[in-house]
This record gives sequence, C-alpha cells and structure tokens, in this order.
Amino acid sequence: MPLWNPWTKAGKTSAENLPVRKNRQGGYKLPSCSTPVLTCTEADFLSPKSDPFRGPALLMMAERKDLTFVFFTEYWQVLKDTEQKLPSNVRYYAVLQTEDDAKRLGAQLQELEKKDAAPYGYLIRQKEEKITPPLTGIRQVLVTGDQGGGVCDFDLVRGLKKECEGRDPNVPFAFLDTGAAIRVDGKVYHIKEGSKITQAKKAGLNSDEAVLDPVLKMFSDSPRMNRLFERLSCSGFRAGFSLSDKDKACVREKGMDTIRSHAEDFVAKRLAPKDPANDGKQTPMRGHPVFPAQHATACCCRSCLEKWHGIPQGRELTKDEQSYIVSVLMEWIRRQMLP
Repeated sequence: MPLWNPWTKAGKTSAENLPVRKNRQGGYKLPSCSTPVLTCTEADFLSPKSDPFRGPALLMMAERKDLTFVFFTEYWQVLKDTEQKLPSNVRYYAVLQTEDDAKRLGAQLQELEKKDAAPYGYLIRQKEEKITPPLTGIRQVLVTGDQGGGVCDFDLVRGLKKECEGRDPNVPFAFLDTGAAIRVDGKVYHIKEGSKITQAKKAGLNSDEAVLDPVLKMFSDSPRMNRLFERLSCSGFRAGFSLSDKDKACVREKGMDTIRSHAEDFVAKRLAPKDPANDGKQTPMRGHPVFPAQHATACCCRSCLEKWHGIPQGRELTKDEQSYIVSVLMEWIRRQMLP
C-alpha cells in the first residue's frame, strides 16, 4: 500500500508533492494502483494545525483521479463548517473515542451527507464506555483498543459487533488491535506490544470482507516497514516495479509459504555472503516473483542494502538481517497481491 505523509506534527515533509512528481519521461513517479494511498499517518489531515497545508494537498489529490486517498480523522466536523470539499477519490474514517463523539457525529451526519462529506467508515477506539455509532451509509466499522493506556472492554467490542450485525449485516466489522490492556470476563490482561494485533485477530470477530480490505493491512505493518515503503514510493525506479500476471499466478499456485522459502534461499545464497558473487548484478529482473520484489525494495545487492536499509557491505549478513530482508520482500509481494 502506498503511503503519503505530506506533513507531520512538525510541519511539511520532503514528500509533500509525492502524488504529482514526474519522472524524466513526464509520467508520474507514483504509479496508478488499485490499492488506496494511505495519507497523513503522522498527523490528522483535518486538524486545525494542518490548515496551511491542506489546500495544496487537496489539489494534488484532485489531479490524481487514478488514485484513491484514505485518511483517519478526529476532526470530521471541519467538513461541515468549511467550504473546502474533498475530491471524489478521497475517503476518510471518522475516529470515535466516546459515546459523545458518536452522538455528535450522528447529529451532523445529515449535513455531511448533503455536502458529499460523510465518512466511509469508523475507527472506534473502544475503552470502558459503550459507543453506538450511526450506521447509515457506512461502509466499514473498525475497532481498536485504547492507544493511551486505558483498558479495552472486550464485552463491549463483542456487543458492538452484534449490534452492527443486527442493524446492518452488510457492514463489514473488524477488531484490529487490543491495545495495551483488555478486560475479558472481568479479568484484565496486559498485552505485549508485538501481540496486540495477533490477540485481536484470535477473537474471531472479523468479517471476511473486512479482513480482505487493503486499508486494514496498515494495522499489520510495523512502523519501520511503513516508513521504508513510504521512502521506496518516492523513488521512480523502485516504484516502477510490479508483479506481472505470470508472477501473481505463480504466487497463487505455489502459495506464500513456498515463495517465502524461495526468498530465504535467494537471500542466503546471493546476498548473505561477505563478498557475493557478481554483486550488483546477481538479481535478475524477471523469472520469479521474488526478483522484482528485490529490486522494488532495494534488496537486490549489497550496495542497495547499505544505501536503503543501513546494512553494511564487507561482512556476512546475520540471521536476523536475512530474516528482515525476507520479511520486506514478502510484505511487498503481499501488497502486490491485494485485490
């Protein structure tokens, strides 16, 4: 999934004009793709602090009609109170943290709909207060635990899932992240940082449609991986690689586990040695799904590994470094296989 952070809480970034950057041939460096461009993950797109930057960003979004842009926001009321409109290829998720948020949005929903500014879905940060969101016109309900150290009440998550199904069974539901603490049957469990997503998935509350939605994939990506893929998307050369129909057929036929095994073998034999044979030219451009993945992620030779990943040349790769490289390759392939 492409990422675009035109600004952070600290101000503009070097990627501020990413969607409209051109290559030497006059084409866009960020190619057309079927997966959404996740926007402003390090700041709220509609926050008052973003006012100076939002106008130019909206113009770029409007220019790139071939892309769909997605963001999460706590400031949906801005769209009711301003003449500024979202282009038709932009959708957002309203973040709800309290029942008051849900009631306030419910009261404003009709006005937002009149301005074609209603949310695509909700991201509900569930704590120990029941939240009942309006479901009219909503395409998806996403739930996470509290991100600020509070306790997530699992009974309320389960109840919200049941209520959503009762009011509109066609709205996909997904429990994405438990937060640091969750109460189950009256007992509070503290969840380790790397297990929040896994434990939420084990709850078995996710709709099939929700699990397949590419927007949800951001919740399974580590911050380091997200930053890497954002940097890669700014490179016309790296962003120009994609899986061919033949490559995708190969992945479907063999399965991701087999492809991972092949990736591990390629990395161990062609990248891991201290002085790899034919270094700089050891990775073909085609012939296996892993090869374009290596070029797209700068895991094709030791020079690129050093430049993009900070892994020095002149020594053998450690097992952890090899595992990291394989994870990067498989993540790129997974994103390419999204519908």
